[in-house]
Parts: sequence; structure tokens; C-alpha cells
Amino acid sequence: MQFLSAYLEVRFVSRRAIVLFSALAGRSIWALLLCLSFTGWSVEWQLAVFFIALGCSYGLNGMAGNAWLNRMSDLVPPDRRGRYFGLRNTVAGISAMASVYCAGLILDYFRVQGTAAQGYAVIFGIAVLAAFGAALFIARQPEPPLTPVRWSGIGSFLFDPLRDTAFRRFTLMATGWSLVTGIAFPFFNVYSLTTLQLDFSLLALTGIVTSAVALVFSPLVGWLMDRYGYRRVVTACVLGTVPLPLGWVLSTPDNIVPLWFTSVFSGVFWPGISQGLSNLLMARAPVTQRGVAVVIFSLLTGLGTLIAALVGGVLGQVMTGTLLSVGPLLIKDLAILFVGTMLGRIVMVGAFWRTLADNE
Repeated sequence: MQFLSAYLEVRFVSRRAIVLFSALAGRSIWALLLCLSFTGWSVEWQLAVFFIALGCSYGLNGMAGNAWLNRMSDLVPPDRRGRYFGLRNTVAGISAMASVYCAGLILDYFRVQGTAAQGYAVIFGIAVLAAFGAALFIARQPEPPLTPVRWSGIGSFLFDPLRDTAFRRFTLMATGWSLVTGIAFPFFNVYSLTTLQLDFSLLALTGIVTSAVALVFSPLVGWLMDRYGYRRVVTACVLGTVPLPLGWVLSTPDNIVPLWFTSVFSGVFWPGISQGLSNLLMARAPVTQRGVAVVIFSLLTGLGTLIAALVGGVLGQVMTGTLLSVGPLLIKDLAILFVGTMLGRIVMVGAFWRTLADNE
């Protein structure tokens, strides 16, 4: 669906309209989910409709996200992107945490009354109303001018962005980062619940700590990017993530202090990488082909994450019961993947430093 969004941008040159109508349509589908529990349909039919509606919603929101990023590339001046998106991400993070907490209170209230379905309906109803409120703000935003591009065929549309050297190198670097991090990322929570024997509430609390720290550091990291450049700040953040998997490796069921350190410092370093990659994508994507370039970037990095997760799953199965001794440290099972991602991140520090050299 993101390719469709990029195609519409090229042919009709109206990114605000794409964002407005696709985002509103994608979120209006939640009204269908609101009513689903009261239709009287069988569970099988409700599940089928639910997954179809969810897929449509994701597709439409994907269209909106692609056009939105393209618009913001022109709307926010390059020398202020770090500070702007740092502040924006903090506001969005606070809003998300508050809304999740309030939704939990609403669900708890209706569950006590024995009417959980009504509680979910209230939450989806509020979400739909919020979507219409957001649409009013989007409609009032200015539309940066976009120079129409002559249509040269589907082949040129799909592959011309990769002929741009700076964009191609940046995309390959980001895909490598997806491979390196994706091989272990899906298994940290599994390891916490099984090997470290954490309960769900404690595991959730570690995530809350990371989110809270990220809210503080996102604006600071954004300011540092504008002040000292993306190459220094993003590479430093990549270097800072290298020892983070040790929080799981060094923790035991009786001592998870190292994991708390990882939770805190994840909130320090990961915002710099996520914000940095997003802002650098805006800068590296060819201006006249930015829409499809963003799609290609998302496709390749997403495939990298998928492949890495599948490989990690196979390796995790193979290494079950394996025990490595590194001095006094014993590393077993999934923790071996964590060591592997650390070694990969060390390699990526150099890759980031070299690839971002021409960004200064």
C-alpha cells in the first residue's frame, strides 16, 4: 500500500490529501471493530472480519505514513529536524502512555461490571473521535510545494532511487543494522520470562522505565544532532547499544540489577538511532523521488528484520542446551544470540561512521 501512496504522490502531487483521507479511512475502520462484539455473529466470523479490518487499517495507515514522512521532509527545515522530532516524539510518547493508562482504567471498570465488550467499545469509540480531531488539524497544515515529476514507467519509478549513491549506501547500512539487531530482538522478552523467570508486570515495568527515560532524552538527542551533526551523535548511540544485551546475559533469576541498567540506558541510546535514521532518510532520499524511496527503505529494512528473526529462531532452537564458558561467565541458550548481536553491533559502529561521513 505504501507503493500506491508513492504512486499517487507522483501522479497527483497532493500529499496532504493522501495523509488526510487514508489516515482517516484507516482509523474509521475502528468503528467497525467497535460494533463487532454486538453483531451476534459466530466467533469464527467475528475473527475473520476482525483480521480483514485490521489488515485494511494497517494498509491505509501505511499509505498515510509514507506521504506524511515525505511532507515532513519539506515542512521541517533540515537544520531543525533533530530538535523538532525530539520534542514531537516526547509529546507523542507522553500522550501514548497516558492514553494506555486511561484505557486500562476504563477496561478495569467495565470488567468489574461484567461488561468488558462495552469497555472495548468505549475505547474504540474514543479512538475514532480522536481520529476525526486529528484530521481537522491535518487539514489546517500547510502543503509544501512539490514539483511534478514526469512519469517514465514503472521500472524507472521502482528502481531509480537506488541509482542514487548516497541513498543506496544509507539503505544498505540501515538494512545491515536491521539484520544485526533483528537476530536477537524478538527473544529478549522470551528469555526474561523463561530463563530469568520474570513475571509479566515486572517485565512491563522494565519497558516503562525505558520509555520514561526516552521521553527525557529524545529532545536532548535531537538538539545534539542539530548542534554536532548526525554522524557523531548517531554513531555514538550505536556504540552505546553494544553492551546493552549484557543486561540479560549477566542477570539471573535472583539478581536482575544488570537488566535495570539496560532498561535505563536503552532509553538513552535508542532514541538517537530511531530519530537519526528517520531524519537521515529525509535527507538522503532523492528529492524528486522521495515517496518511493521511503517505501524502498521500509521494504528492505523490514525484510532484513524478518530474515534476521527467522534465522535467530532457527539458531535459538539449535543452541538450546548449549553452554559456552567465557572466563567466569556461563552463556547458554538464547543468551548466545545476545552475544552475537553485540559482535554485530561493533561491526556496525564502523559502518555507520563511514556511511554517514558524507552527511556532514
